[in-house]
Amino acid sequence: MPERFHTDHWLNHDIPPYAYIPFGAGIHTCIGANFAMTAMKLSIAMIVQRYRLHLVPGTQIDRYLPRFVLSSKQGMPMTVHTRQEKEPEPNRPQGNIREMVEFPGTSLAAA
Repeated sequence: MPERFHTDHWLNHDIPPYAYIPFGAGIHTCIGANFAMTAMKLSIAMIVQRYRLHLVPGTQIDRYLPRFVLSSKQGMPMTVHTRQEKEPEPNRPQGNIREMVEFPGTSLAAA
């Protein structure tokens, strides 16, 4: 059993789609999976109530289509601000994600 998890071990490998299943699957599913999922949802709800997340200016967001949900190829880098801080200037996302989502104050025809 390894003593440490080395992330660089995964950098140069083709990882199969089901290589990472955090709660197991089938008859070997973790008995705490439902509790863990509920705890994660509550944590996210508490964070969103207390903080504002803003996209880093100039970020390129390209959609990743081979999934069932809308997702981004490189992630979405965000900055975290408390609710009491002054609201930063909004910025328009760059990349082909704009072809699939209409952002407030914009129209797809104008993009």
